[in-house]
Amino acid sequence: MIQKETVVTCIYDLFVDGEKGKEELMERATAQHPLVYCHGEGMMLPKFEEALLGKEKGDKFDFRIGCEDAYGEYDTDGVMELDKQLFFNGDGEFDSERVYVGAVVPMNTQDGQIVNAMVVE
Repeated sequence: MIQKETVVTCIYDLFVDGEKGKEELMERATAQHPLVYCHGEGMMLPKFEEALLGKEKGDKFDFRIGCEDAYGEYDTDGVMELDKQLFFNGDGEFDSERVYVGAVVPMNTQDGQIVNAMVVE
C-alpha cells in the first residue's frame, strides 16, 4: 500500500485541457520508462500524492488536479523561442525522435539547473 516513505513506481497518461474543451495528452510514463518517486517526501505535487495515498499495487484509477493545485495557469511569458540547432544530434541532424510538438525535453538553465521544457511549436 502506498504510504509515507514508500517508493512508488507508476505508469500514467497525463492529459490537459486543450483547445475547444478537448483533452490533449501532455505526458506519458510507460512500463519501460515509469515514474519512480518516494511518496511523502515532497517530490511530487501534494494533490498527486494525496490521490495515490492508500492505493495498492495494480490499482487503476483516474483523478484530476486543477491548475491552482499544480503549476498555475498557462503563461505565454514562459514560452521561449530557441534555435533549432540546439536540438541537433551528434550526427549534425535534427533529433526528431526526441524533439516534437508535445514532447517534454530536459534542458539546462544558464545557472546549471535542469528543467523540463515542453515543445509547443
